[in-house]
Amino acid sequence: EVLEQKGSPAAKSDLVFPSEEYTAECSTQTDPPGGPEAVRRVEQAFQSVITGG
Repeated sequence: EVLEQKGSPAAKSDLVFPSEEYTAECSTQTDPPGGPEAVRRVEQAFQSVITGG
């Protein structure tokens, strides 16, 4: 509602508010791509963003 009130094109974006049809072919990716070291680096970077460290 806020995006619509502000006139933002994001209010009608399938990327922001995807329909079931838009996501029908999507699957859940539980881990980042790559091996264990790549997963560790991504998780470490994510934690740094969350904790500000």
